[in-house]
Amino acid sequence: MKIYWTKQKSDSKTLAAAALKLYCGASDTLCHNDRGRPYFKNTDIRISISHSGDIWLCALGRNETGIDIERITDRNHLKIAERFFTPEETGFVKSNGADGFFRLWVRKEAYVKYMGEGISYGLDSFSLSDGIRLSDEYGDAVFREIDFGENFKCAVCTAKEEFSWEQIETEEMHI
Repeated sequence: MKIYWTKQKSDSKTLAAAALKLYCGASDTLCHNDRGRPYFKNTDIRISISHSGDIWLCALGRNETGIDIERITDRNHLKIAERFFTPEETGFVKSNGADGFFRLWVRKEAYVKYMGEGISYGLDSFSLSDGIRLSDEYGDAVFREIDFGENFKCAVCTAKEEFSWEQIETEEMHI
């Protein structure tokens, strides 16, 4: 898997086309299924896209993947956790504050993207914390956090047996 990122103003289709060209030299059309999951019309390359603030990300690989980035903002993290997370995860947020909330949120979003379901899957239908720490695995999936500085939290999710990745800043994407 390769993760391409840019701070250039973009949109999903433009970013996906540029990343696919860098990844394997191919051109293809980005489509979305009925749940909003992006896919390429004519290639079997898997894709996940996320953006927050001025950062755009695109994860490409041969296996299912999910990626999410969130700019850290001031909001009522505990209230959101109580509404959308499991009791164990809410306990983790209580103990770890905003940092814990965003670390957990990006993992959960990355997982539902990996599953191809989106948030309608139900963020409280699975738990990524025992209340004390975050899980690095869930089922056949693994999570890794990616550092984009103190103002962002980012996580990628993919299959255990296929986890390796390369992060590439893409100023040369010509978006």
